[in-house]
Amino acid sequence: MSRITIILTGCMLLAACSSKISKACTEAFHARVGKFTVTVYPVHVLQPGEEPQPGALLTPESEIQLAQIIVDTLNERGIAVATLAATDLTIPFKFVMGQDKMWKVSGNLFATEIASANINTDYALLVEVLIPPGAGEVWGVHVYLANSMGTLCEGGLTNSHHEIFTAVEPRDRSDGVEIALAMLHCLDPITIGVDRPSMYTPSF
Repeated sequence: MSRITIILTGCMLLAACSSKISKACTEAFHARVGKFTVTVYPVHVLQPGEEPQPGALLTPESEIQLAQIIVDTLNERGIAVATLAATDLTIPFKFVMGQDKMWKVSGNLFATEIASANINTDYALLVEVLIPPGAGEVWGVHVYLANSMGTLCEGGLTNSHHEIFTAVEPRDRSDGVEIALAMLHCLDPITIGVDRPSMYTPSF
């Protein structure tokens, strides 16, 4: 199976099973015409036992660079008019045991933050990459898309149980971003009508 086939059949930005993700917001997003504008926040790389210190001055440069890759890719593919957030999110995201629980916790924090962030784009995007101590592999990847009012419109998670994840054979945070970009491929207007079963979007 080719990489593009895996992407098209494995795209998971479908949120019908989540009560927290607004059905109306999801429908409005997919009914849009043309490009949308999106603020991309620094990628959060989370490890067990680490207490992140968010904020523009404390955000690791590597996480900003990873977000810039996402920005550049969205713009180059003509999917969106993406810009890098001027500052990081201020709420301390952290590793929580249980991936679906972590996805819910981060999703709630992200939505709360965006609701008061006064972003000047249509949407805000956050990617999380979960890695174990010592790295060498990636445990999971999370994606969250909220509108400017802080309502979650799309999102989901992948891990080693999902083909879209294992196709990349992730070993580091850069590979995690590659997986996130495959997930975000669903935002491409060219593929928006493709039948793409959800990987997993936890219910709140």
